[in-house]
Amino acid sequence: MWVWVVVALASLLVVLISIFCVPVDAILTLDTSAERKFRLRLVWLFGLISPELGRERKPKARQPSKAKRKRRIGLRTIWRILRTRGLLTKVKNLAGDVLSQIKIKEIAVNLRLGLDDPADTGLVFAVIGAAKPFLKLPRQYELTIQPSLSAQPFFQGYLRGVLRLQPIRLVIPFGRFIFSLTMLRVLRILASSRR
Repeated sequence: MWVWVVVALASLLVVLISIFCVPVDAILTLDTSAERKFRLRLVWLFGLISPELGRERKPKARQPSKAKRKRRIGLRTIWRILRTRGLLTKVKNLAGDVLSQIKIKEIAVNLRLGLDDPADTGLVFAVIGAAKPFLKLPRQYELTIQPSLSAQPFFQGYLRGVLRLQPIRLVIPFGRFIFSLTMLRVLRILASSRR
């Protein structure tokens, strides 16, 4: 009986570790000509989970209950937490560790721009064209700049970026942060504020 329980728990642990080894892609799109200029979509588990962030949602009409209002943390407690010795260093280290795990998978930029005078636009693009052979961009970076030779200033742009992160790589940085002496001090402050 116990053997099957251990096997089931071990199998569940292997499945969870495998799921967290699958990378998450954050697809950022910025298009000046579209109605929704900014879009951010997360793709995880090979597209099975693919929420789009920043969509307009209908506001909920519910109001917080009195019990929830009492649980809010006061400004004095927040000030004490911010003054906790070593907290800012820990947050800075955590942010650095998380950012170092984010990899740029793809960046595509397509710009179309022009100045008041088409001759000035031509001069700018002559300089850009002369400098372009010296730009050694990696294969996953694509940069396209086109001129607009109209007699008015013009700017239109499209950007698509894909960032990749493996959730399993965040376990150690967050574990170091959560189980540190600094976080123990923060928990003590929170516990004393609730009395």
